[in-house]
This record gives sequence, structure tokens and C-alpha cells, in this order.
Amino acid sequence: MHVVAHILVVDDNRDLLAFLKRRLELESHSVATAENGKLALEAVQEQMPDLIVLDIMMPVMDGFECNLRLKEDLQTANIPVVMLTAKSETTDKLTALFTGACEYITKPFKSEELLEAIHRLLSQETVDPTGEDG
Repeated sequence: MHVVAHILVVDDNRDLLAFLKRRLELESHSVATAENGKLALEAVQEQMPDLIVLDIMMPVMDGFECNLRLKEDLQTANIPVVMLTAKSETTDKLTALFTGACEYITKPFKSEELLEAIHRLLSQETVDPTGEDG
């Protein structure tokens, strides 16, 4: 099976992580998971993802802080980030976009909406299977 992209899903809800992992694997993506922002940053160092699905409200390090750290690092600054969160206030959305998120999807969500956002962002990227730039 040809892997389309490597996606990191970050959420403190294990049931949602398991669901998204299965759903994205059905789309031929390889999927890594992390339960908070700190673990997400560690996972990124182990294997650079093509895209990150990131919750906001998590223990240890929230999604805003995690996204800021990703965007401050030249190695990870260009990874597209989809915020998937229960936070629906305009200020939260603006904060997410200000910290560099490409998409903002509120829970509860339709998996088709998330998949569409992921496919749109991945089609904008040129994914190099060797993981090398240039």
C-alpha cells in the first residue's frame, strides 16, 4: 500500500485518537499519535510529519503553545497544522490562526470535513518521500 502522507494526531482523548488513526489509515496515511503538546514535539523529532492535527485543550502543553514552538523552529515551521478543538469562540480561532494554524475545525465534527481539510493542505505541499528538502 502506498502511503500518502505521515500525519501526527495530537489529542488527550484516547478514543478520538484511536478513531482518527483508523480513519486516516483507511485513506492510506501513516499515523502517529501523541496525548499532549510536549509529546507531540518529541514525536516530531522522531519522525517529521507531513501534517499535524492538533487539539487545543490538553494537559502538560496545550495546542497553542505546541503550535507556537513548531512555528518558531525552522525545521518544523512549514508543517501544516489543523486545529481540531471543542473551543468555538472567535478569539480562540483567531489565536490559532495567529499562532500559524492552517485550518480550524470545531468538535463535534464530521470526519469528511477533517479529511477534506487534510487533503486540501497536503495537495498544496509537495511531499518528498525521502524526507529531504530540495
